[in-house]
Amino acid sequence: MMQLSKQANDMLKSAVSAKNAFTTFGDEVSALAQAHYDKVAPTGNPVNVKAFLKASCDLLTEASTNLEIADQNVIRESGEDAAALSERDDALEATREGTLRLRSSLEGTYGDVVLSGLGIPSALPRDPVLLQRTLDSAYNRLTNATNPYTLPKPLDPNFPAWTEQNLANRLKSLEKPLASSIDKASREQKETQDARRKRRDALDALYRVIVSFNSIFSNLARLAGKPDIAERIRPRSGKPQSSETPQAPETTEAPATSPSA
Repeated sequence: MMQLSKQANDMLKSAVSAKNAFTTFGDEVSALAQAHYDKVAPTGNPVNVKAFLKASCDLLTEASTNLEIADQNVIRESGEDAAALSERDDALEATREGTLRLRSSLEGTYGDVVLSGLGIPSALPRDPVLLQRTLDSAYNRLTNATNPYTLPKPLDPNFPAWTEQNLANRLKSLEKPLASSIDKASREQKETQDARRKRRDALDALYRVIVSFNSIFSNLARLAGKPDIAERIRPRSGKPQSSETPQAPETTEAPATSPSA
């Protein structure tokens, strides 16, 4: 099973603690609280305390499952994000090396005038996006439908020369893999950001359900005349600020055994 983050683990432990409290004390608290409601419930419209608590516990299970899935998605997307960035970096290095060789060939054949004409700088960008744009711009100058760039005559007529089409093809072969790796890295980064947002939402949702369940259960325990049980299960931390990631509300772990009579 995929390992979960500490944030998710802490919140899930609080949810388990709340569910254990229900398993241990639910029957006793429900029965005692039910007796109070039975005295005032309208005929034919009884209050079912146990069913209400069970439904609240089911919400804990649902919210816990949602958090596990969201947290695992973040871990998976983060791994894919790192792999995509590594691929982009490898593509950047390969593209720079190829562009350096191309620039040397063009400069040796035509002089530096061709580099300025194509917009290829003497110091190639190390940023992948800037380098991709440089190559794409040079390609577009060569293939411009209305005013294409024309290569000058070689410095030495005996030198092997490029044709505009061959040079355009070479520029595109250098630019395309880098552009593809940039797109993939950007896509993976966005997916990771989306996954983190969904995890924050899932953390907040489970936090709310835990606090709600503990509040309901502890209040019913007090109604049932069981302040000791209420003290065990009541939330012990306030609601976090909206700018913070929700922290797991602390509860006293209930023993997973039936209470004594």
